[in-house]
Order: sequence, then C-alpha cells, then structure tokens
Amino acid sequence: MMRLVRRFKKPLLVCVPSIAAKLDASGEDYLLLDLDERFATLKSFEAFDLRQPKSVDYAFDALFLDPPFANVTPEEFATAVAALCGSRKVPIFVGYNLQRADELVEAFGAFDLRDTGDVLSYATGVMEGRIGLFTNWEP
Repeated sequence: MMRLVRRFKKPLLVCVPSIAAKLDASGEDYLLLDLDERFATLKSFEAFDLRQPKSVDYAFDALFLDPPFANVTPEEFATAVAALCGSRKVPIFVGYNLQRADELVEAFGAFDLRDTGDVLSYATGVMEGRIGLFTNWEP
C-alpha cells in the first residue's frame, strides 16, 4: 500500500498509522484519521471515529483505509468514506479480509470498489496472505 500512497500528493490515511509514521519521517504531506490517541504524536493526526464520521478540512487526492476488522462493519466503513468524500470522486484503496470480500464490495457499491487481486503484507505478519487490496482506481 505504501507504494500506492506515494503516487499521490495529499493522501488521506484512515486507520493506517504505520504508513503515516513513514510519511512523517520523510516529511511528506498526509492526514491520518484514527481513533487511537497513541498516534497523536504524528504531525498530521486527527482523532476520528469510524462509527461517528465527519468531514475533514483537508483537500486529499486519494483515500487509504485499513480498518479494524473485528469491531466495525463494512457498512460503517462505507458510511465513513461517504462522509469524508462528500460529492468528490477520489481514488479509494481499502485493505480488507479476503474471506469477507463480498460484504465489503456490497457495502461499497456506490464507490464501485473491486478486488485488485493483490494481497497485502504487514511488517508483523498478522493475517498473512488473507488481506486483499480493493479499489475504485483506474491508473
């Protein structure tokens, strides 16, 4: 996902603190939205609850979402993305459990999200081989 993030000038990162930390270290522009206040030390952090979404004052050119799987539904993710994007059409990238791909694609129907066939890897090895990348982007 990091390679994709770097293709955009002003990415909006939702629940993707590891990428935000790398962008912070290199001085790149971004906004991180996350509920976990431990990430408030990052230069562009804003507290954000996926269950109580709001718009943000940041002119992002792509949205990256790597949501918590256990406690927020795909419908709640889609509602949060709709609140963030408003009427703007931007590339959306979502890392999500491949076993629940149909639920995600259905919830994001208005965004025309599809499975790219790419499997994401994480530094910790968590869910290895089970997280797919979904997007509406046409490069």
